Amino acid sequence: MLNLKGGIKLKVFCKKTISLVTAVGICMGGGDSVPALANDEGLSMYDGGFVEQDYPGFVIAGGTLMMYTGTDTDVVIPPTVTSIISDVFKDNTDIISVTFPASVKSIGSGAFSGCSSLETVIFESDSELETIGDNAFKGCSKLKSITIPEGVIEIGTGAFSSEGDFFREINLPSTIETLGDNISDVFSNSTSLKN
Repeated sequence: MLNLKGGIKLKVFCKKTISLVTAVGICMGGGDSVPALANDEGLSMYDGGFVEQDYPGFVIAGGTLMMYTGTDTDVVIPPTVTSIISDVFKDNTDIISVTFPASVKSIGSGAFSGCSSLETVIFESDSELETIGDNAFKGCSKLKSITIPEGVIEIGTGAFSSEGDFFREINLPSTIETLGDNISDVFSNSTSLKN
């Protein structure tokens, strides 16, 4: 527990050590007048919303995964997440697999870009996923195949580009409406892709 000026108490729930400036910036969202930064229910203020504390290593505000501070190699996104912002896992070379709950509706640009150890991506049944952002899985060079769930309507430019020699198969849903600027941009430099 950190005591801040004005009697504000700050609870920091992270696996990794972060600076006070970072912690306050996370909890205050850059603002300067948040009435309470933490309470005893395991929730902290984040830019006018609450950050859930039930899932160590995940900073979740209003259903949006804002940051990941964990060290797991097999990442299971919490079931309260509905969207993942850009670059959350970018260049995390420890992740081998990621499992998305049915609740996730959007994966932001570059969310898993550069996760060069990522081999497996799992979407739970009855997935509500609709969009995969630009470069979302770019450079995941150990990814071999992926099945995009029914319901996805848009996959951004470069979403599966530069996947390397292992990436051989992607199964697209019948619901797809938009594949980047053009289909070849979505998969550019994924030289071994078969279908």
